[in-house]
Amino acid sequence: IPHDQIKLHLNQSAKVEDLNQRLEDLKENVFRLHKIITRIPMNTERLRKAKAHFDKGEFREADAVLKAEEIQQDVERLKKKKGTTTEKLAAIEQSLEDRANEFLLKAKLSLINPVPEGEDRFTRTEQWFEQALATTRTAEALYRYALFLSKHNAFSRAKPLYEEALAQYRSKAEADPKEFLPNMASTLNSLANLHCDTDEYGPALKEYEQALKLYRRLAADQPKAFIPKVAMILNNLANLHSDMGEYGPALKEYEEALKLYRRLAADQPKAFLPDLANTLNNLAILHSDMGEYGPALREYQEALKIMRKLTEANPKAFLPKVAMTLNNLAALHYATGEYGLALKEYQEALKIRRRLAADQPKAFLPDLANTLNNLAILHSDMGEYGPALREYQEALKIRRGLAKSSPKAFLPNMANALNNLAILHSDMGEYGPALKEYQEALKIKRELVAKEPGAFSQDLVETLVNLSIFYLQDVPDKAKSVTYAQEARDILKPLIQRMPHLQGHLDYAERLLAANKTKPDA
Repeated sequence: IPHDQIKLHLNQSAKVEDLNQRLEDLKENVFRLHKIITRIPMNTERLRKAKAHFDKGEFREADAVLKAEEIQQDVERLKKKKGTTTEKLAAIEQSLEDRANEFLLKAKLSLINPVPEGEDRFTRTEQWFEQALATTRTAEALYRYALFLSKHNAFSRAKPLYEEALAQYRSKAEADPKEFLPNMASTLNSLANLHCDTDEYGPALKEYEQALKLYRRLAADQPKAFIPKVAMILNNLANLHSDMGEYGPALKEYEEALKLYRRLAADQPKAFLPDLANTLNNLAILHSDMGEYGPALREYQEALKIMRKLTEANPKAFLPKVAMTLNNLAALHYATGEYGLALKEYQEALKIRRRLAADQPKAFLPDLANTLNNLAILHSDMGEYGPALREYQEALKIRRGLAKSSPKAFLPNMANALNNLAILHSDMGEYGPALKEYQEALKIKRELVAKEPGAFSQDLVETLVNLSIFYLQDVPDKAKSVTYAQEARDILKPLIQRMPHLQGHLDYAERLLAANKTKPDA
């Protein structure tokens, strides 16, 4: 299709990208399912037949073998037998676990096979996970279900499942550490990731530290298998310390992770150069946050050099990383007031991301919107409101489209885009559009907090504070300014003990209340 037929070209590109994304999802889910199949015992004829089909790539046939009605009949028979006899109880428990594993495989296969018309993939997969747990709550099923829920932002539902799986792995690891310590460490890491997603930094810190201790212990005996895991956890832990503003520990952890990845990449460049570049990128972000722009610049430049080199052999995999590093390098130059360099780097990143998004909109439109947003911030600070407005509006348009097709994933970004556009309109003295955008952002953020308060409270506070400033300075209304500042303060106060990094937001809300006290009534 000629590129000048833009609408048709983008429409067909979107269809191709949807197929490509489904292929990538298929590969990932097949890989995850393979890991499960190699871990669980094939103790039933159905499991053995399903595995035989899976090994041939016959995923529909594998699912068809696992007949839900037959499995449930077995479960009811075994539970009835369990209630009437004390003999051979262990054998009955094992048989129930086998049936739970059959439902677990059905859950994972539902992520691979086409969904029948009129059915929702999430609901169908959820059904089989629930059936597995109703049969018997194995650590494997609990962990896999929690991962599935976390991926779909259902954090409050995933958390107790992770905790239950962790308790089981702890018990099993006492009896068989070689077999179950890796599972325990992996579950701790996943639970810590969840706590990071919900801004619960205290629990996340403890879990990452426990996981690191376990992986160090495992790496002492099996360095080839577990040193990469040590480096991964160090990187995660450093990210957390950085988010908490604890730069000393973060620096130490990034530097150790970097040392490990340099060693790993020297032996296996293909496998570990990407991890080395990512850690350099993270370390550069930290140095930038610390105001140490010289080291940050060198680290970004080394990361960019690695990514450009990797792109020569595999542009599809690494061109997005080049754009990401350019975006970060531009942010550094923006922070140091080198707007010309920042503009050049943002524009190169934008050019790459437009090209990527034209071919694979589903995968790269979010990144395109992010760079448009950053470029708009730069143009706004340069006083170039026209370009900034166009960039913010394009970013918002993209995010509206993404939120329409996948609200759980993209409504938060859409709300942030509205918030940023409102700030610009306010700076331009266009208070009507600004208020409309603030109010739409506020409505979305309230809805998000109602569903997942731990994940979105901070976002809600930011818009409440912006509205308080708006009514304090731009469109004076003391009562409204006080109301929004008080709501922000009331949200923050109960959170401070477990999220001390929010103290700055609370202090700002208090300053707004104080400013309103000294301001005469309009």
